[in-house]
Amino acid sequence: MSPALRDGVGDATMSPALRDGVGDATMSPALRDGVGDATMSPALRDGVGDATMSPAVRDGVGDATMSPALRDGVGDATMSPAVRDGVGDATMSPALRDGVGDATMSPALRDGVGDATMSPALMVLVMLLCLQLSVMV
Repeated sequence: MSPALRDGVGDATMSPALRDGVGDATMSPALRDGVGDATMSPALRDGVGDATMSPAVRDGVGDATMSPALRDGVGDATMSPAVRDGVGDATMSPALRDGVGDATMSPALRDGVGDATMSPALMVLVMLLCLQLSVMV
């Protein structure tokens, strides 16, 4: 992670997701550092987005390689309804379902961040679930 993110600092020009310490070394350095580059749309590059973008894409989370449903933070008919709604279900551990984690989980997983030992796909799913939970709260 960038030093600023690692130290829990970030600033108002970063997307909320990046500012809250969600991004990590599997993200492009430009996204991780809240900077963006010339290949990104200006809205994403500036960490702003607009009302026509899904919150997940606007916050620098989803991207074009994700299914549209996942990219929009919605899920689709192939996902369990509970996971799609950002709630979790009876097959998930209560800690994961509640977005809390417990002492047996790695701190990064417990905090809903993910780390370099997770597959990128799983990490993105965890981030999206946390994003959904924060939107619901």
